[in-house]
Amino acid sequence: MKRLMLVILGLAFFSGCSKLSGDFQKSGRSAFIMLQQAEDGAPVLQTDLSRAFIEMKYAAKTDNDKRALEILTFYRDQYISHDDTPASKQALSDCRTAAEQIFMRDADPEDAGKPCDNSINARGDAIIKQMNEEDRKQHSSQ
Repeated sequence: MKRLMLVILGLAFFSGCSKLSGDFQKSGRSAFIMLQQAEDGAPVLQTDLSRAFIEMKYAAKTDNDKRALEILTFYRDQYISHDDTPASKQALSDCRTAAEQIFMRDADPEDAGKPCDNSINARGDAIIKQMNEEDRKQHSSQ
């Protein structure tokens, strides 16, 4: 019985029990690596990155694939729109970490994505708070 269990576990390990589908994982990993390179200052062609996201969109079949695409899209959006505020820096960091866990370490997209979701919500709250303060100042000065 122990041998049978070891064989089953070995087969599961070697068969690549990924949480993402094969084509999706390949294009997602490629897009993630391009985003990391861009963030590090390396030249990345926008057309290559766009192509990788299009391939991912069409390859996303499972709920895990779709959630992983969402997280990688959040990472891309945070990279493009980040500023020097603490909330922005945290969102970029958390979304990058989530994408890395998903595409490089085969983490569950739902679990890995929670810190990214929380940071994006916190960034949105910070933006709203800043806008409200600016409105109050503007109304006070009138």
